[in-house]
Amino acid sequence: MKFYYKGQLVRTSKTHTYNWAILEEKDDGTLKVYGCRAERTAADTELTQVIRRGHPCARVVPLDTEPNPPALTFDQFMALARENYGKGGDGYVECWDDRTFAYFVKEFGPITRASALDAFAQALDQEKEERAIAQAAAKGEW
Repeated sequence: MKFYYKGQLVRTSKTHTYNWAILEEKDDGTLKVYGCRAERTAADTELTQVIRRGHPCARVVPLDTEPNPPALTFDQFMALARENYGKGGDGYVECWDDRTFAYFVKEFGPITRASALDAFAQALDQEKEERAIAQAAAKGEW
């Protein structure tokens, strides 16, 4: 099986299925891959180690299984958001309608499964950060 990010081949494997890659995107568009993981939590743990080893621009990104994945329709996007409700998809389920989706696609291009999972993960990270700030402020540490 082959795994891609933004149309570039990241990894091949006959026995493993990977959903997330830890990588750095260079200015010229090339990728430096540090590892691939099936679960987001394992990828986040690996990212922490990669950053400690001196690669602060590394990040976790979702992988596709084809170089040019098909764009999601609104119904497919919302079904994926519902599947990932507790993983960052909740804001999309609660706040997005078909007009918001159409506007986003018009402005930023088609949404693939990988880009949707990336957006959900970013939303979850933002939510965790806001929660940590609120807790610190409640304790008077912020």
